[in-house]
Order: sequence, then C-alpha cells, then structure tokens
Amino acid sequence: MPLRCAVLDDFQDAALASADWSPVEDRVEIVTFREHISDEDELAGALADFDIVVTLRERVPFPAGLFDRLPRLKLLVASGMRNSVIDHAAAHGLGYWAARHHPVTDLVPLPGADSAASALDAVTPIAERDGGFPTRLARVRGLPTWATSATVTDPDAAHRHLTELVRAATHRYATHGHGEATMLVHAATAPNAVLRVLPALPRPLWAPSLRAAWTASAAVTAMYAPDAPAAYTPPGNPTPEEVVELALEHGDEHVIKLTDTALDVGDERALAAALRSIELSEPLG
Repeated sequence: MPLRCAVLDDFQDAALASADWSPVEDRVEIVTFREHISDEDELAGALADFDIVVTLRERVPFPAGLFDRLPRLKLLVASGMRNSVIDHAAAHGLGYWAARHHPVTDLVPLPGADSAASALDAVTPIAERDGGFPTRLARVRGLPTWATSATVTDPDAAHRHLTELVRAATHRYATHGHGEATMLVHAATAPNAVLRVLPALPRPLWAPSLRAAWTASAAVTAMYAPDAPAAYTPPGNPTPEEVVELALEHGDEHVIKLTDTALDVGDERALAAALRSIELSEPLG
C-alpha cells in the first residue's frame, strides 16, 4: 500500500505544479487541501489516514493532542527553519526527529580512505572554531572522499556503507564527543535518520542519500571535532536497557537521540558512546 501525503493550505493549487513528484508517484499518493482547517477535531479526522503531512510555517498548530490522534503519521514537513506552532517536545517524546536542510556546495575533494572510520579520522577540523552553525559551515572548504558516486552505485552497497558510517560515527563520539557534546551527536544521528528512512525511498535515491549523509557527518566533524581524541572507559558494564533508563533520566534530547542510535548499532562501543554523552551533557531540570 502506498504512503499517503497531505499538503495543507495549498490555496493556490500550486503544490503539484511546483515540484517534480514523479520519483515518488508510484509510492506516495499526494492529496492537497485548498481550504484551511482550523478546528483540531476536523483536522484530526482529515489527516487520520495520512503518513506524511506538509504544512506551512506558523499556519497549522500541531499540539500534543493532535499528534496522539494521528497514529499513521511518520513525517511532518514544515516550511521555514522554525515553527512555533508545532509542539516539538511532544514530537520528540513520540520519537519524531527534527531536521532541516542546508546546502553544502563547492567542496574540494580531499584524500580519503577505504573505511568510514578512517575517512572520519581524515577530516581536517576548521581552523577557527567559533561562531554558530552557519558561520562554521561556511568555513568548511573540503572533505575527504569516501563512498563516491564512482565507487558506490548499487543501492544495497549504499545501504551497507551507510550502516558502516552510522557505526563509525557513533563509536567515534566516545573519544571525540568532548569537542562539542551536543553538535557532534549529529555526526551519528544524521546518517542514522537517513538509514532509517532509506527503505521508504526509491532505490535509485539510496546512493545519493549515502553521499548526502556522508557530507553531513563529515562537515559536522570538521566544524566541532577536538584537536585530539580522549580515551574513554565507561563506568561498569550496563545493559542496553539500563543505558536507555540513564538517558531518559538525563532528559537531554540529544543524549536520547544518540542512545537511540547506539541501540541501532548494538555493540559495546556504541553503548559507551551513549554513556559518554550522558557524562558530557548538562541534564535537564
């Protein structure tokens, strides 16, 4: 059964003509709504059978109660970088991850490596590590080559390489997370978000998705990596369930996201990375 996507507030009938939907038309049914729906009960009924919802910034409130009434919802897309009418805390509590798009262009290809771990080690940190995300990203001029379009074209190979990248970036956090405890989480969780959604994408998009994930992970590494790694030995040998409890008790969303990714990786080094994030990050409350 194809996924169903609702495009809200398409009052000019512009959505279907403003983008090329053909890559997903055999997998996703697109339904547009011209009239604004302001009543939450009416909105919940209208969207109950949709897996994806596309909304305009600050236009349609998504409070916690609405999320609870949309059991099929897998992806909520909103225009703009911020949206104050979406209850982000409720979304995170239900397992939705927030993400936004920022193009990275004109990068110089630098000597790379055969493995994801070695390629991340080959990333050169930016010289000036001050300022916010856009400022630092603008200073990233080149990244090591890994899993390029010339070497990885097969969708299944792309899946294997992406799995390798998630494992390598998660492991690396244990020894490099002190560079910036919050931002370096994304070096692992960003590619894992792509890995999770990969089966829902057309297979021809798997290899390009791998390259986008590598660019994101490597760029974050360049922007926030420390000058040198620091050895880390986790306290004791907690079970995965105990690590999850510690992360939930800690409360920070980035700690929880990294722990979630560590469970996907599923080995002791990944759990050590989750424990390291708990130690490095300020607990909520």
